[in-house]
Amino acid sequence: MQITTPPSQPDQVDNNNDMGPTSSSQPQTPSSSALSAAMATSDRFDFEAEYENLKHNLKFFDEAIPKKKDLERAVEALESATSEKSMLQEHKRQAEAVLGEKKQNWKELRTAHHINQEKWKLRAIKGDDVLFKFDNHLEYRYFAGLGDQIEVAQENLRLLEERRQVVQAYLAIDEVRQGPKTWQDRIDHQDQKIKKCEEEVLEMKQALHDALEQLRTNNRIRSPSNDSENPLLKSTRLKEKDEEIASLSKQICGWEEFRGSMEKLYESNKQTITSLEIKIEQDEPLLKVGMDILRRKQEMEKPKADRDMAAIERGNKAAHFGTALADARRVVSGSVAEEQAWHSKFYGFDASFVLENGLGAPKFLEVVDWHAAVKLFHNNMRCYPSFAFINCFKGFMDHLRSKHKVQLASADIETYLKDDQQGKQDYKNLKMWYEAAYALHKKRRAAQAVPRAVGTENENRWRSRDMSFFGSDHPLKQMQDVENTEELNNSPNTISPQKSYR
Repeated sequence: MQITTPPSQPDQVDNNNDMGPTSSSQPQTPSSSALSAAMATSDRFDFEAEYENLKHNLKFFDEAIPKKKDLERAVEALESATSEKSMLQEHKRQAEAVLGEKKQNWKELRTAHHINQEKWKLRAIKGDDVLFKFDNHLEYRYFAGLGDQIEVAQENLRLLEERRQVVQAYLAIDEVRQGPKTWQDRIDHQDQKIKKCEEEVLEMKQALHDALEQLRTNNRIRSPSNDSENPLLKSTRLKEKDEEIASLSKQICGWEEFRGSMEKLYESNKQTITSLEIKIEQDEPLLKVGMDILRRKQEMEKPKADRDMAAIERGNKAAHFGTALADARRVVSGSVAEEQAWHSKFYGFDASFVLENGLGAPKFLEVVDWHAAVKLFHNNMRCYPSFAFINCFKGFMDHLRSKHKVQLASADIETYLKDDQQGKQDYKNLKMWYEAAYALHKKRRAAQAVPRAVGTENENRWRSRDMSFFGSDHPLKQMQDVENTEELNNSPNTISPQKSYR
């Protein structure tokens, strides 16, 4: 900017004027110098370029705002279609549940009807009875005989009524069979609609993203360079960024420490869960014995007609005989030498071996439990089946040792009993003699509990039945011989040689 000279110095020269020295009669006014300074400053700013830049930005926003609204509407349509699909899936699940109930009802009615039908077909037909016929059209026809027309007609009516119920149940299935398929078709249509909405949303997002990137690129090109930015402001921004980076680094370190502590806690909990699972698996035999005994007590409180005899039988076995796994768990936990020796003698195997190899080996556990039960039978009342079982168990042990030719603890007994031919035969023989011994034990216990002078009709029929066709080595024939001998010795009318001698 030029500085004007005061009028008191007429001899000073204006360097910007080629006319020579200015006279005091024509001085340079302040208004003209300010205008020239403003014009010089305005030359540095490109108004036209900045105006074009603003026009371009406004045009972008005019186009982007409708696109953004279209994108929001597309997202809402996608969310609505997704929620409608969830509702259709729920309707489909309900329809499938109704269809499943109808099918189950039909199967139950059909099974009961078939059972009654087979009972009717297999009835004892007399010479003058009414014949019953069943044709391919599921119709029942009968022809009256001489004696039981009313009874046969009632039975046929009952079967026809059952058949009607079965047909009605099947028709009910047909009514709801198309329900899941219809809902599935609607779900498929909704999936296509969702897919189309997703494609539209992705396309709109990509278009907006491309337009925004183009705007940013244009603004970077048209904006003035930031090289002339204030150094103090620049250093302040850098300092703020450094502080933000330091804060994020501390947060990351904290999260890493938290992650490490959570991993340690996870490993600790995992080890605890593993140890608890092992303990539960080991204590399960004891729990099963206790549950069987408790179930027996609960059944004994019911009326005799409502009792579950199988549960009572399991409770009796658990209370009187126990199980090898439960006793092995108790013996190993107690670590008493006398109990370990007792377990080996009573069950035929060491407690530690039973505990290690018994889980997942049902046949091996059956054989061990049979051995313990027969031991009790043999100690209380000696009989031929118990002798035969003990001898068969010894043979089983000999076969096992000779088969593996190693120590017994390393033999896979379950595989031997399942796959080996000799093992299968040993298992069959052991089971046969155990069942014979257990049946005789139950019969003797019943005889001791209820003394009788004369046998019942069924028992007399059993003693008089001809068992010669079984052979002398069959357990049933041997049991009959033993019982007949005992009855003869215990009869009050029989005089033994010792009594006659006295």
